[in-house]
Amino acid sequence: MQAADYLNIGRTRLFALIKSGDIRSYKNGKCRRIKREWLLEYEAKLIKEQSY
Repeated sequence: MQAADYLNIGRTRLFALIKSGDIRSYKNGKCRRIKREWLLEYEAKLIKEQSY
């Protein structure tokens, strides 16, 4: 949930982004984890797309 809070999106939207491959993640047991650098890469991609 921290990643969703950081991006100011809902849990459902976050899982949709993971499923589509827009945000990378991995499973650790039953938990899904997103590395901070992957989250920042996604954020940078959004900023780049908006400022073309």
